[in-house]
Amino acid sequence: MIIQRIAKKQWISLVIFLLVLCSCGSSDNSVAELSEPVEKTVPSPTVEPTKTPVEKVESEENDVSAQEEQDSSSAPVEIEPTPIILPGGKNVIVGVQGVLGWSENGAWIGLGDDPVPAAAGDLYQVIRIGSDAISGALGAAPQPNCTQNSTISRNVAIDDPLFTSFASLSMPYTEPVSTPIAISTDWDLTPHNITSLGLDSIAYKDIARELLSEFDIDDPDPELTVLVETDLDGDGNDEIFFGVERIADSLMFGTAGDYSLLYMRKVIDGRFTNLLIYGDVENAEYGNGMLNSIRLSAVADLNGNGRMEVVAGLMYYEGSSTSVIEFNDDKENFTQVLYVGCNN
Repeated sequence: MIIQRIAKKQWISLVIFLLVLCSCGSSDNSVAELSEPVEKTVPSPTVEPTKTPVEKVESEENDVSAQEEQDSSSAPVEIEPTPIILPGGKNVIVGVQGVLGWSENGAWIGLGDDPVPAAAGDLYQVIRIGSDAISGALGAAPQPNCTQNSTISRNVAIDDPLFTSFASLSMPYTEPVSTPIAISTDWDLTPHNITSLGLDSIAYKDIARELLSEFDIDDPDPELTVLVETDLDGDGNDEIFFGVERIADSLMFGTAGDYSLLYMRKVIDGRFTNLLIYGDVENAEYGNGMLNSIRLSAVADLNGNGRMEVVAGLMYYEGSSTSVIEFNDDKENFTQVLYVGCNN
């Protein structure tokens, strides 16, 4: 079951936010289906859920350890970001499942009736969380791909090991992996520093344990899948992204107590707030025996405006998807701007 930003005082009612996998549509017990790709328009300021209203996750700092309190003594002073001149170019964005879309002068364009502005021999930058961007990866001409039960009408094969290694995997998937993203542009994909923090952080394990209790899950030692700190828009107010996951068996067989959650943590209105980006939980009240693994794929500026977006990858045993998420000016909301998914 895909879970979207669930309020602490309303934990009994699990709901959906942003996107929900098209792959989930393969099961009658699935909570929701994947959103359609973004049309060739500038996206609306919010994403409407497909089935149930969206609620938020909010966790106050007063329950975390003294170690974590060190970074919350006062709200940071915001810095006005330097104006950015938006570049032109093709700027085609490709996930391992296919083309998500592209941008023109900073505006997002999803797949529609127009051809993808890509050609054989175009050069791409490839990026995945934990790795520096790799430049000069060759792209093939757009081709139809995974057209059954998916949103994909076109794919661009990227000649890079991060892409080819995923292409070598066959369904059903049993173990989750972190997937890359590629874009045919030459601007700096990471204009603001991204720092990987230790996955053994006691402070963030404590935070994760508190958040898991909202779903009636008691895990004394949650395993962090990612913990990175950055400043998405250069305003001096850092964002921290962290994920937690437990898969007792495999993606093919959901087990009670399995979960996969991805959060953003930042100061909003002078206090630390945890926002659930995506989540899936298997327990007595929630879940359908088919866990979706949620991973932070990348943090990168994908439309050239100097603000970095978040790329999230979801996998379940017979499908996967990639989403680009844009955060909205220190508010407790964000927008899915591009999406692609593929399943059996």
